[in-house]
Amino acid sequence: MVGGPAGADDVDMTDQKTAETAETVDEPATSWGHPETSLRRPWHGRMVAGVAAAVADYLDVDVVVVRIALVVLTFLGGAGPLAYAAGWLLIPADGQELSVLEHLVAHFEGSHP
Repeated sequence: MVGGPAGADDVDMTDQKTAETAETVDEPATSWGHPETSLRRPWHGRMVAGVAAAVADYLDVDVVVVRIALVVLTFLGGAGPLAYAAGWLLIPADGQELSVLEHLVAHFEGSHP
């Protein structure tokens, strides 16, 4: 037999693949490469309420891409304004702890933050 006993090379390749897999599995999972980034409506780059700028910052893409996506959603079923309104209600502004919706809920519950 050439190359030693049968299966000897198979064990080495298996161990090598296991080591490669272990290296990739041990890496922490991140969200778009920015684990410390939180979704906030910035004061810079706003056109209306900063929703497109917030999503663009979070996804690390150009804000024009997000704005075009919102326009396309508007023409393909009308989801653009709904998505924008939901973002405005749910995404807090920079420097604020609560979103607009959370402020409204707290106001109607009687606890003013």
